[in-house]
Amino acid sequence: MRKRLSIILAYVILLSCVFAMPLSVSADGDASSNPLKGVKVAFYGDSITAANRENRIGWAGRVGENNQMIWVNHGQGGWAISNIRGDTVTICQQLMNTDVASYDMILLHGGTNDAWSNAPLGRMSEEFSAYQSYSPLTFAGGLERTFAYVREKNPDAIVGFIINFKFLNASDGATVQVNGKTEYLLNHMEAYVEMTKQICDKWEIPYLDLYSNDALTKKLHPLDVTGRYSTKYLFDFIHPSPEGYDLLTPYIEDFMVDLITAPKATEEETSGELVPEIETETVEARPQDTTVSSEKNCFGCQAAISGMAEILTCVALSVGALLCRRRQKYNDF
Repeated sequence: MRKRLSIILAYVILLSCVFAMPLSVSADGDASSNPLKGVKVAFYGDSITAANRENRIGWAGRVGENNQMIWVNHGQGGWAISNIRGDTVTICQQLMNTDVASYDMILLHGGTNDAWSNAPLGRMSEEFSAYQSYSPLTFAGGLERTFAYVREKNPDAIVGFIINFKFLNASDGATVQVNGKTEYLLNHMEAYVEMTKQICDKWEIPYLDLYSNDALTKKLHPLDVTGRYSTKYLFDFIHPSPEGYDLLTPYIEDFMVDLITAPKATEEETSGELVPEIETETVEARPQDTTVSSEKNCFGCQAAISGMAEILTCVALSVGALLCRRRQKYNDF
């Protein structure tokens, strides 16, 4: 009887070790599987970001709630990158009105109202200066002013810019000549988009180019039974409907995941790049530091637990085998 109890005890230890190992790894994996969870993020932009008809939910709330983020939507209808609509309604002023330094991630969006009001495009500067040095009289100056402000006030934030999707039937705003025909400038924002990309590259701000995504453009502008553009996704051909935000959200969400999981550049990789020299504060234009310290700690714990489980498993197997051999020996007598 005593021999049987010893054998049973050995196998119980063996099974406990085997089952303990995957449970430990699984618990750690679940904790780090969503890099957006718990991140404090702020969204800035115009009415498309603001989503006033949805009580300011839009893509901000969808991504935030879906991923258990700490999110806030600072978007405001009618605001622009430049001061074409006034000094108090720029995206940079939107940043100034909030505690920028308190966020882990900042998502910027704009340009539609600049095109709508035919704001001067301007030129990208060659230097990196304090934000006050950039004039918001042009779109380019306003965008550099915005980026410089973010870098000065929160140099450690993960920052991204969302280039707005393309319009095909927006019927308002300034006009432009296209192939000899007068069309609304809002449907032809290529110059603003290209300037945005250049300035984002200069300041090393990653961007999501929805404008150049032809597949998305086709989805946002389906044709109805009469052959005309449908308002299913853009209720006025400009602002997204709830279905429109549902369609756009995965693009924003994937972009944010890419931002936070991007590998950190080494000193050797960035040694030859331009580094902004800000007169008031030192602000480095560098790839975002997206290292999540909790992931490092969890990985170390996981490795330790897995190693300990393997050792215990081996010990249990050895004890079980020894007891089996002893049992066989006693049976031979």
